[in-house]
Amino acid sequence: MKFIEIVSFLFLTVAWPFSLQAQVYTEDFVSQWERSRKYTLATLEVFDQEGLDYRPTEAVMTVRQEFLHMLQNFGKLQFYATGKRESPLLSKLKGTEDCSKEELSELINFGFTHTLELFEQFSDEELAEPVEFFRSGVEMHRMGIFLLMRNHVTHHRGRLTLMCRLQGLEPPKYVGW
Repeated sequence: MKFIEIVSFLFLTVAWPFSLQAQVYTEDFVSQWERSRKYTLATLEVFDQEGLDYRPTEAVMTVRQEFLHMLQNFGKLQFYATGKRESPLLSKLKGTEDCSKEELSELINFGFTHTLELFEQFSDEELAEPVEFFRSGVEMHRMGIFLLMRNHVTHHRGRLTLMCRLQGLEPPKYVGW
């Protein structure tokens, strides 16, 4: 009987808090992803239709290309989380190189929604599972793939903030918390 009590105590003090922590972490991701969507759309709103073609130098993407690149990244990285090559998002992005601001807004909404739906299909345990990643020597778990997507969005939104300022536009106030 003593053994069962010790094992139960160890479980409650060691494993159970990690389970709760994982649950909080996934809930945090969902709320942060939603704020990221809103902030990305607010960033798009700053630009007019002509501003989507702005490129400060030939060495960088246009504003439109920055937004589309973020979405393409969602579609490509989903493979490492799901194992599925086909992506409704990548299919939807075909032929959108010259899309309007309104179409781009719809694509952004679809991309964020689709990615969140993929995320929510996994349990906390599945999110912690290791997955194969294209970079050799980089160990990654499913949750890491989704965090990579979030980091990538942040990077490109930073570039878009700079493009706002270079055009004399005021970027939206930061809402990352």
